[in-house]
Amino acid sequence: MIQGEVIDSQDTYSERIFLQQILEYCKATGVEVIPHNKAYDVCFNQTFVDGNLIYNPSLRNTAKEFMPEAENVPDNPDGYTGECYVKQNANKQSVLAIDGSAQYLHYGIPVGKIRYSADIKGSGNIKIYAIKNSDSIELNNDDLELLQFCTISAKQEDLLAVDFIIPDNPETEYEQICEGLSNKVMGIKIGYSGKLELENIDLRLLES
Repeated sequence: MIQGEVIDSQDTYSERIFLQQILEYCKATGVEVIPHNKAYDVCFNQTFVDGNLIYNPSLRNTAKEFMPEAENVPDNPDGYTGECYVKQNANKQSVLAIDGSAQYLHYGIPVGKIRYSADIKGSGNIKIYAIKNSDSIELNNDDLELLQFCTISAKQEDLLAVDFIIPDNPETEYEQICEGLSNKVMGIKIGYSGKLELENIDLRLLES
């Protein structure tokens, strides 16, 4: 992303400040800056299959960490959009609080049997959708394939664990946009709704 910004910009004061702030953010929050060829290799030649696949299991909000005094920083933890925020429980552990509708997008999901689990309480539902290469960028729920649906009604925290399959869909006839990979699943969308509190969110490959 940094290289793309350098290429697609002019040498102006504002662009320099923009890039400087990006690099300072990375340094402050522990984001490693790597060369473009290494980033390409990570994106296209590596598959992550071990351990918890959730990007941000500790529910950090690195924007707030970087700009603690800013008034317009969203409350969402990194990777989450919608009506959610993080609070601390009695044990000082981070809790994802849903108050309405929120989403988490996960790209690079491996093929096989996947388990989603979390310690959860409240009232609402969780829907897990497949994201295929051919799906529109809007990712409207009605247009996505539903993989799993869960209804939650728990006054006390309880473990929720559900399994779903990421199929290895066959290639189709070659076309210009997706090169025959339009039906391949490239990620998932986890949709939360209601009033929920979640801890220890975990996503892992069980069988490939």
